[in-house]
Amino acid sequence: MTDVGIRSDSESAQCSICGADQPEKMFLATDRNLSTTREMFLVARCRVCGVAQTCPQPSEEAIVEYYPRSYYPDPDLARRYYQRVISAFHSEKLSRLKRHVPGGRLLDVGCGIGYFVKAAADHGYDSEGLELNEQTASRGRELWKLPIRAGTLSSQDAAGSVYDVVTFWQAFEHMHRPHDVLETVRTLLRPGGLLVIAVPNFSSLQSVVFRSRWYHLDVPRHLFHHNAENLAALVSRHGLHIERVCFHSREHDWAGILGSVMQLAPADERLLHKIVRKTLGYHMSRALAAIEASIRRGGTFELYATKA
Repeated sequence: MTDVGIRSDSESAQCSICGADQPEKMFLATDRNLSTTREMFLVARCRVCGVAQTCPQPSEEAIVEYYPRSYYPDPDLARRYYQRVISAFHSEKLSRLKRHVPGGRLLDVGCGIGYFVKAAADHGYDSEGLELNEQTASRGRELWKLPIRAGTLSSQDAAGSVYDVVTFWQAFEHMHRPHDVLETVRTLLRPGGLLVIAVPNFSSLQSVVFRSRWYHLDVPRHLFHHNAENLAALVSRHGLHIERVCFHSREHDWAGILGSVMQLAPADERLLHKIVRKTLGYHMSRALAAIEASIRRGGTFELYATKA
């Protein structure tokens, strides 16, 4: 576990998206969700392109220190969790995805143990997964008997124009060098292929209210903090056409509110905390999340873009 104060280089942040200097310093935050460190990080927003970023950003080698083993689901419970909980959420995502590309070869980047890879295969896609951690990728292969590789997009030796769909479900904000990632995606997609990016919405009402306590901020694992406008501008710069943006996620939005107010299922949870969380907290956060989404200020959003 890292245990240091504010890093000295957090004062000299430069925008990794457009290269501008002197970002707007917003607030300091620490790892509230997983408590891997007491180190403080600056969240600063670029005055030019509007993208906020975590400063300093841990390197690709150092970032693994901030992903504890418990961050990845236990494989023994994965099948049960997929059947009882996650498959319904992924079916909703796939129904939206099928409006653009009803089938074909699909790559899910940052797939974890491959829940969405499994769901896409169940819905008729020729699906593959890419996950940074080899142990996690191996668990996914064993569970679903589907092609899940370990590595980064830049490390893959793949020919161009091979995928009909590339997805990033709550993964793009973890990526170093977003421009390189999008350029690789553009190369991998076939003409007319679809890119889907789902990320926390930095312009959501819950983000504005909770600021450094916002559950979906998740520093330092989340390197960039987007809203729909600046992410659309970034994607468009790489020759991709924005088709639509969806501001409602039944899976994630309510958790952003409730997780900002109280811990979500802590290991040492007391009975009263569990009762409040599962009753009053759950229902109120779902109602508030629905209101957010109705005015396009939901806690997360999904962006759909096609390659011309």
